[in-house]
Amino acid sequence: MSDIKNEIVETVEGTVEDASEIRERKTVKESDAGSSYPTQMLLTIRALVGGYLLYLTYGLITSEDAKSPMIYAAIAVFLIAGILLIAFSIKRYIKGEYEGGKSDKRN
Repeated sequence: MSDIKNEIVETVEGTVEDASEIRERKTVKESDAGSSYPTQMLLTIRALVGGYLLYLTYGLITSEDAKSPMIYAAIAVFLIAGILLIAFSIKRYIKGEYEGGKSDKRN
């Protein structure tokens, strides 16, 4: 019975040590993680997606089926989302709020 008890205690102690090692590794990974800023490529992709949403909006406006209230709702959502994506991407790019930009403190 004593052997089983010792084996259980060793297993539990090993588990606790493993958990603390995992926590330490996670802390190291979090501190080594990149900046919270997006990359320039991500900003470019966001702006392109915004442009595509504006293109879809134009297609919906010029469509013959643009009489439904659901189409008007889609036009409004696509238009607002496209404009916001483009505007925020350009703003962050101009201010240098991207990895390696002038606002990134890791440089």
